[in-house]
Formats: sequence, structure tokens, C-alpha cells
Amino acid sequence: MENQEILNALGNLIQNQVNKNNMDINIAYQNFIQKAKCTCRESTISYYNKKFKLLKETLSAIGVNNLSDINKVIYNKLILILKNSRYKNNTINKVCDLLKSIFKTNVELGFIQSNPLAGIKKLKEDNVMIIIIKKLILNRIFDYLFNLKENFYNIRNTLAILLLNDTGVRINELVHVKWKNINIEENTIYLDFTKTIKTRFVYFQEVTKKYMLKYLSYHSKKCEYLFITKKDTQMNVDSVYDFISQIKQTLNIENSISPHKWRHTFATKLIEENVNLDSIMKVLGHTQYTTTARYLHQQQTKIKNDILKAIKKR
Repeated sequence: MENQEILNALGNLIQNQVNKNNMDINIAYQNFIQKAKCTCRESTISYYNKKFKLLKETLSAIGVNNLSDINKVIYNKLILILKNSRYKNNTINKVCDLLKSIFKTNVELGFIQSNPLAGIKKLKEDNVMIIIIKKLILNRIFDYLFNLKENFYNIRNTLAILLLNDTGVRINELVHVKWKNINIEENTIYLDFTKTIKTRFVYFQEVTKKYMLKYLSYHSKKCEYLFITKKDTQMNVDSVYDFISQIKQTLNIENSISPHKWRHTFATKLIEENVNLDSIMKVLGHTQYTTTARYLHQQQTKIKNDILKAIKKR
């Protein structure tokens, strides 16, 4: 072999080692998303797509389109650009987590050899104030609902609110409850459609059971879902938002009573009643302890504010 050929071969070998992570970011993301589709709901895939759009735009701004160009220096530049664009640490962490996941997935699939971002810690996140529905507002809502004329819509909508209050389910989980998964005698519902795909049980009170039985007398059973329309089709998320909005308007409630506010209210109530944190995590369907622990912090904030308010009085 000629000297030049040897040099060329060595050059190619070195180049291959340098570019061991050589892969277009778009291709790498498609590998990640195809794997994610095997275990994630459509809403989660949509979430990833939105975050990837922001990630791609930010990386393009610094001339990065390939995994081989990404290292800790580029990672820090990514964070700096997002900070300068006034994104909060919570959002930045989500974008960076996606990038880390893209690397991790492609390493696992054997498309690249290493993950240069492994072990990098997240930014300290801002403490987001968790808004709950106050007890006075809850009482007004239930007084109104319990005095409505009994018909299909009023019974159905009241039951939906009762279940949001009793279970803290996500709105997409609520509309996917199947009547066959309800155990009336045991006051339990088996959720086989969840955000995390991990099934779980939730529980409801006697007053909710009363409305459940009333509503089931209206249910034709032609549709497998609990919450249906008059045409025996599955009720959609928008319909839930609509009737909650109507309640808000009718009662002239200023603060939000959106479905997720009921979830926050439910979790906060459990914390205040000293329910075991592991139990709260399971019933809410959280996959990370830190997500549930946010409500602990919220309670500490309330305690602090109550004490400061008390000691100001003289």
C-alpha cells in the first residue's frame, strides 16, 4: 500500500471516530419519536413535536444540525439562547430533556455510539404557584349542580364534576372512562386509558355513586364509554370545557375552574389530610416523585404565609 493510501485510510478512521455520533438531528428525532409512539399517547407525541420545533429552531440559530456537533459547550449555548429569549427554567429543562432523550434513544438503538449529555443536571426550576379551587367556590358549584332539573345533560355533567372532584383524573382520562370498568359496589373505577399508559384505580364517594346510578339509567350501553352524547357517541374534551365554562359564567366565578384546577384541588386536599405521598402519587398517576412533591411545597408555602400573617398582628 502506498504511503498516501495509508494516510488516507488513517484519515478516514480518525474521521469516523470523530463523527461517531454523525446523524442529522431530524433523523435522530424520527428514531426517537417512532419508539415513543409504541408507548405514548397522541397528546404526548404532540407535546414532543412542539418541544422539538423549539429545540430545532434554537440549534439552527447556532448552526447546529447534526448530533456530532453537539457537546457540553453547545448545550450551554442552547440554554443561554433560550434564557435570552425569556424562556423559564421549567421550559428550558423540558427542551433539554428532549435533546437528552434523543441521544439516549439513538444510543440504545445502536445508531450512535455515545451520549455526551448524560449526567448533566437540570437547571433549578421556578416554583410555580399551584392554583386550586377554594372551598367556598366548590360549595357554590355543588349547591348549583344539586339543584338542577334532572335530565340527561344535567345528571351527566354533574357526575363529571363529581368525578373530577373525587378522583383528580386528567380530562382526557375522564372522557375515556368505560362503564364496564366501574365497580359500583366497591366505589372504584379502573382507568385503562391514562396519560402514562400505566393503568390505575381511582375511587368515588357515596354522593357520586348516587349520581352514577341515576346517569346509568339514561345510558343506552350502545357506547362503551361512560360519558356520551345524546347520539350515543363518546363525549369529547371540548364538551367538558364548554359546560364547565357555562357553570363559571352562570355563577359569575372570576377564577379558573378548569378541569386541571380540580386535579390540583384534589391533590392539595390529600396533602392537607396527611395522605401518604406514595398513595397520592399512585392515585394521580404520576411517574415521578418530584411531580407529586410539588404539592408538598405548596403546603409549606401556605404554612409560611399563615405564620407570617399571624406574627404581623400585634
